Amino acid sequence: MGKPIQETKEAAGQNGNAIKALPLESPVGYGGRKRDWIRILRHLFPHKVRRLLAEHDVLEHDVLEGMRSEVQWLRDHMEHSLLLQGRLAAHAIAKGRPLHTLADAEFRVYSQWGEDGIIEWLVTQVAVPNNRFIEIGVDNFTEANCRFLMHNRNWKGLIFDGNENYMRKDRMFWMYDLTAKGAFITAENINELILEAGFAGPLGILSIDIDGNDYWVWKAINVVDPAIVICEFNAILV
Repeated sequence: MGKPIQETKEAAGQNGNAIKALPLESPVGYGGRKRDWIRILRHLFPHKVRRLLAEHDVLEHDVLEGMRSEVQWLRDHMEHSLLLQGRLAAHAIAKGRPLHTLADAEFRVYSQWGEDGIIEWLVTQVAVPNNRFIEIGVDNFTEANCRFLMHNRNWKGLIFDGNENYMRKDRMFWMYDLTAKGAFITAENINELILEAGFAGPLGILSIDIDGNDYWVWKAINVVDPAIVICEFNAILV
């Protein structure tokens, strides 16, 4: 038995040539039919279709830009709300609320877990020599141990990660005294990198989180004297 002949339509082009349209039930699906009809319309009405497609691209661009602006506004609003809550929590800690464990001080604004609160409590209890920090292993610094400290207490900071340009996309660089250095950190180069950045000497906080040789980097550092050290470790090995 032969296959049924599918019904087709023909459209005459401006040059008089006949253009065979797709079958009414095209096997290529909606996406394929759409592309073929655009091709046909471009042949029939080249200038009008070109203008319509250009207007569509402009509209699509405007819609996407509007969505990006809305998302950025939401992010900024959420960040301001979190920062305000963090400052309220920090104020409560500064008033000397008694703690039974460090967990009682925990709160999170920018840290991965509750480090923001613990650090805030520590700087009220420890005699820090200055308001400077070095944080090694920050990714793009949106999630970090010392970011809230910089926001809340206006600390000066030096941060390290592999891609300096990635870190510098953060607007914090024009709002605060923050230095970023892109480098692969090792026990052999860390002291030289700190010296080059002008951060040698007494230090408020040293934070190390590089998912690997954290301990050996910490052990090698001898150009700073931090009052507080935060260093990641693997609890399985303890």
